[in-house]
Amino acid sequence: MKKVLSVLLGLVLCLSLMACGSSADNAAAPETAPSTSAADSQTPQSTVGGDDFSDIKPVKIKFAHGYAGGELAVELVEEWMDLVTEKTGGAVEWEYYSGGSLGSITEIIEQTDLGAVDLTVTDTSQLQNYAEEYAILFYPFLFQSYEHQLKTLESDIMDKFSAALEENSNLHALGYYVNGVRNICSKKQLASLEDCKGVILRVPEIQVYKDTATLLGMVPTTISYSEMYTAFNSGICEAVECPNNSLYPSGYHKVGPYILKAGHMFSSCAVEFNKDFWNQLDPQVQAVLQESFDSLTAAHAEKVIAADEEFYKLYEEEGATVSEWADAQAPADASKDYWYTSAEALGGDSKDIVDAIVALRI
Repeated sequence: MKKVLSVLLGLVLCLSLMACGSSADNAAAPETAPSTSAADSQTPQSTVGGDDFSDIKPVKIKFAHGYAGGELAVELVEEWMDLVTEKTGGAVEWEYYSGGSLGSITEIIEQTDLGAVDLTVTDTSQLQNYAEEYAILFYPFLFQSYEHQLKTLESDIMDKFSAALEENSNLHALGYYVNGVRNICSKKQLASLEDCKGVILRVPEIQVYKDTATLLGMVPTTISYSEMYTAFNSGICEAVECPNNSLYPSGYHKVGPYILKAGHMFSSCAVEFNKDFWNQLDPQVQAVLQESFDSLTAAHAEKVIAADEEFYKLYEEEGATVSEWADAQAPADASKDYWYTSAEALGGDSKDIVDAIVALRI
């Protein structure tokens, strides 16, 4: 595992350098899709499940995202692309741009909403810029465990979020998946709210992250994901927070050798189509896209959970210190009022959504 993650680290660093030298204003060549395309086949047919796609006009999907290679978030969507290509015998083709080659995560969501891009994958928190309800999924310490988060992502509760997104944007959520508990990597050891006071924490330009940093006594500073490593390395911020599958492969623990198992949020990802593009797809294509995605999420969750324990071992083997909250209840208690005051400000049935999520606690 260590050797594999070391290779991934090297790949991520190379891709990060490439992304830093890229600009959304420059033309970017699409990557070769991860699977072997059968686009040249005159009569593409599914090799899985027996569905015949020979009468379906080939569809090309322009898919872009801002994640670096090697992250588990990317691994799932690339596996999904492979599976769709296999099932359709190449009737679905991919024009694939990764690593922020078409812009930042935020910029690519905007491009997807406008129709310049057909499809993207993002951290679900990014969607609250289009439907405020998504902030609820990132309320600090609302989720107690991966099991609690999975119950929520697999429940009818998520239909409310998807409906709000379609109502308020030109985006269609294909689905959601686990992307890891968020931890804090810092340049000094943190184990209590007192330790956190005044520490400058990098957060994305999303209000719930800023609020969470403030609840912990930290000073939030907004920096784009693509610039986060540079900012941390240069001292613009003193701490960063991300899932382990982003922190470790990118080498943040080499810059700030203290990892706090903060557990302040359980991150999820969403796959979003441009709604107009999705609606014009043949129903048979829609079905294979949806069913292929759904078939992968449970196994991916198990992979993320298993990887976390390995990451903690690797941090320590490579000289970092892994710690937990001295009093885990203290930061959780500091956040409870925030859930309901924030939900009340959102209005609608937001408080009911919070209650429904709390009711699913294990």
